[in-house]
Amino acid sequence: MRKLIAALLALVVLAIGADFVVRYVATQQIGAAIATKLGLTQAPEVSLSGFPFLAQAADGEYDTISASLPPTTFGPVQDVSVNIDLLGVRIPLGEALSGRLDQLTAQGSQVRIKIPVSSISAASGLPNLQLSQVGTALRIGTTLTVFNQEYAVTADLDATFDGTTLQLRSLGMLGPEGPLPSSVTQAIGTLLSLDVPLGSLPFAVTKGAVTVVGTTLIVDATAAALTFATPGPTG
Repeated sequence: MRKLIAALLALVVLAIGADFVVRYVATQQIGAAIATKLGLTQAPEVSLSGFPFLAQAADGEYDTISASLPPTTFGPVQDVSVNIDLLGVRIPLGEALSGRLDQLTAQGSQVRIKIPVSSISAASGLPNLQLSQVGTALRIGTTLTVFNQEYAVTADLDATFDGTTLQLRSLGMLGPEGPLPSSVTQAIGTLLSLDVPLGSLPFAVTKGAVTVVGTTLIVDATAAALTFATPGPTG
């Protein structure tokens, strides 16, 4: 009986090990194939949802395949991270292991763009910039020196993404005790006016929602249909 249990345990360990090995090979090959298809200089990190992997792979169906692109510079803003989730994916196991995505199909896709607040601070020239979310509203705060006096300044933030450009515009300014002197507001002008061009993403995206989580500004959008099939001969 003990030998049987030991044998069964050994088979379970081998099956789990094989599952992780095949999953690893598939993620590496899919990542390389996505890099080639999208013209990326570096392969994205790929993860496949669900366990065991082999059960999904046998059917060629996956709930989600996620790809995290390497941090990129968009316009004046550095270290922008982009993650795309392919939903309801079908891809034969042979293609997943060989790095060919000609038969990959996805029912939908979601994109998350993450921008560190520190990168927005550097691009805008505003030191110690802080972004926060109060309900559905976004708020910006920083400390500025005007006329040799330091002022803590806050403002509402209008953040919109139309599918190609993220626009950040401050609306009004307040000090810690209410409105700032008019001479100060005139000297500051607009607290923040920054455009982040995202039209160079390797896939088209729709307009999306902008939120702040911790020290990161996040844009959630939907990607247009991604086609991985190699076009056949015409004529």
